Amino acid sequence: MFRRPTLSVVAAVLLLSSCGGDGGTDPQRDPDPDPITVAPPADVVVEAVSGTATRVSWSDNSDNETGFQLDRRIDSGSWQRAAEPGAGTTQVEDSGLAAGSTVAYRVRAVAGSVASPWSGTASTTLPDDPGEQVLVIESAIDAALPAPGTPIASRDLVQEVIAAGHAIRGIPGVDTVLVMDSLLTVTTLLDDGSVHLFVHNRVPGVDDFAGPATSPARTAAPIRSLRTGVAAGHARTTPAAAPGPPGSRRAVVTSYDGGVELAGEVRAMLAASGYEVLSLGASIEDMRRYRDLGALYVDTHGMAGIRPRRRADGSLDTSDQIFAIQTSTVVAGTSLSQYGTELMDGDLVFMTTEDDDGRRSTKLGVTERFIAKHWSFDDGIVVMHACFAGSGPFTYGGLALDPTPYRVTVLGAGATTHLSFDNLTWASYARPTVLFFLDRLLGADRYDRQDPPLRPFSVPQVRSAMSTEGLLQFTRPNMSVFGIGFGGNDVNVVIDGGMDQSTMAPSIRSFDLVDDAAQTTGTMRLTGLFGSEAGTVEVEGTPLTVSSWSPELIEAQVPYEATGSAGPVVVKSPHDIESNAVPLTEWRGELRARSELEGDPEAEAIVDFRFRADVHRFRADALDDPEHRTVTTWINPASSGTSRGRGTRTFPNGSSMTLDGAYDLRVLTRTEIDNGGAAPVESAVGARITLDPDAGQAEICVVLWGQVDVTSTSSSGTQTSTQVLVFGSLPLLLGGQGAGILGCATVGMSDDFVIDSYSRSISEDGVRYTIEWDELRPFAAPDDDTAG
Repeated sequence: MFRRPTLSVVAAVLLLSSCGGDGGTDPQRDPDPDPITVAPPADVVVEAVSGTATRVSWSDNSDNETGFQLDRRIDSGSWQRAAEPGAGTTQVEDSGLAAGSTVAYRVRAVAGSVASPWSGTASTTLPDDPGEQVLVIESAIDAALPAPGTPIASRDLVQEVIAAGHAIRGIPGVDTVLVMDSLLTVTTLLDDGSVHLFVHNRVPGVDDFAGPATSPARTAAPIRSLRTGVAAGHARTTPAAAPGPPGSRRAVVTSYDGGVELAGEVRAMLAASGYEVLSLGASIEDMRRYRDLGALYVDTHGMAGIRPRRRADGSLDTSDQIFAIQTSTVVAGTSLSQYGTELMDGDLVFMTTEDDDGRRSTKLGVTERFIAKHWSFDDGIVVMHACFAGSGPFTYGGLALDPTPYRVTVLGAGATTHLSFDNLTWASYARPTVLFFLDRLLGADRYDRQDPPLRPFSVPQVRSAMSTEGLLQFTRPNMSVFGIGFGGNDVNVVIDGGMDQSTMAPSIRSFDLVDDAAQTTGTMRLTGLFGSEAGTVEVEGTPLTVSSWSPELIEAQVPYEATGSAGPVVVKSPHDIESNAVPLTEWRGELRARSELEGDPEAEAIVDFRFRADVHRFRADALDDPEHRTVTTWINPASSGTSRGRGTRTFPNGSSMTLDGAYDLRVLTRTEIDNGGAAPVESAVGARITLDPDAGQAEICVVLWGQVDVTSTSSSGTQTSTQVLVFGSLPLLLGGQGAGILGCATVGMSDDFVIDSYSRSISEDGVRYTIEWDELRPFAAPDDDTAG
């Protein structure tokens, strides 16, 4: 291993004199103009940033250069051109070099065809592959710890960490070893500037040995709002997301060194909810592709640490905080030259942990620096099941540790919400929290199922429910083995961001429907959480025309009949994530009114009566009981009917009256209905219906007029006219009960939304008037599986 060399060389200043000629002056010509000169660069410094790359920097002493020429010499070879950077450049990275070689550089400024003198040279020797040194550390840790398979009951994890620190301390190439025994972590600074973490906080067997958590629920940690912060030198600001789901259906679910079963449950839940779960794992190269995600679940080792650095005076700088997440990229057998720059810059660290089978191995870990460069989310939801990922700033042994910049970085990369844990945590204890959180955001109905199922809820609503259910804090029980305690720590669930109405799927709370014969379609107004980017609204798979879309309100046009007029209503995000399905229910039945004259004549109007509404139960919050609401709706203009007359009456004087003819009924507009009906001058029908499922009642207000042809025959001749003889108005039939000309009747409605039949007759002036309807049966009615 090597200590990163820094070599500064100040270039000598060369004084050049002209040569040739006698130095005299020709009086017949003007003096020559001043020759162009370019000052040479100085203070050349070269660093080895990996086993195959260098970084060369210099001071620019000229103000008239058009560029620079950088030459390279490898070992004892000849000078070769390495780069020709432009004017004003003071740093160049040179890659593709051979590990272990000695590389020298010189640079000069140029102005057109004029070049400055060369600077002095600076050189460095590139390190060999750092993986070899890390594997030595891994072997030392392995030798200091019990063999794989040693029963957990006979182990002392704290003493094992201390022993590992002592074993690492004596290895050549190790600069500094920091043992944080109660955190079960050892941080090692290597001579080449890279960092190694030994994380001993999730050992196979401890989880099962400790048993289930039994502590009572306590006051939960609040949602934290990390709106602005600094991570790895980059400013990050949490995006202000609109209420609703992520803008991407791409998801990654990965588990490494434990938690495979829980990760499988999360994967199945996301896939069943319409997310595209990518086939990406936890390797470095896979993590580079965590782009444009709507959901991310990671279960792995995590640790808050520092990135110690040596100052120029030799003192140790421990102010650079990091949070490391273990990947599945194993150091053994991997050429680390490709990661050299990232290891030197702190994007990556080395992490030695125990695998599921108890064997220790060293992998690469990513820090917030890596995340800031490679991860991105489209209003995504992140669950990080890694120890200490949710911790706030804390001090250990005089060292300031703070995982907060990691979370700020994730939020700054486009995530709206980040759930994590502030202490040591294992999958069996975290499982209820993780599954409840995701299930309620998705409306997946796969964990702790409710009757009826739940629709998707927002982060604040789910967080409130988790607090009530005791899911924002749990305790890993204390286990004592030979007097040594394990666990016993309280674990707080920390939700960062999530201050808005973010969810993981569109959510329909309810909708109102306005059917109006004055319009060509019905108007549906849906309330819920939909996001700012318009998607689609479908009824029984048929897309509707969306007239307006906002994060919490959608307006769409619904046909009165045929495909898309009734059935399950679903909102889809632009990426086809579906909401809960809410039935658009339509009631159908026959409405009749008759006027029976003495003798045979009769006038009758018969209507194919239809109306529609949303009568499903829904919850205001995630733990509320579902409730119905009272809904008012209007007759569906697809209702149709005919009035007709029939029969003849002969009077004693020999005259007669015959009723015949047929007339289609006009459906009244909503305005006419709300104004109390229309004058009886034509065949027309109108209705306003109020449904109260909790009371088991339906109030139906109707007006129904019917025209017929009346032919009168007498000694003076025959006369034919058109008259309204059907008076299906309930105020008339029920002694004035109603609204305006509309007559109203309240009838029963069953639990399955069947509305009772009705019939009423009165006689007046020799005419019997009747209005009635058959049982009104619902189509696409809510049932026990309707989420709300």
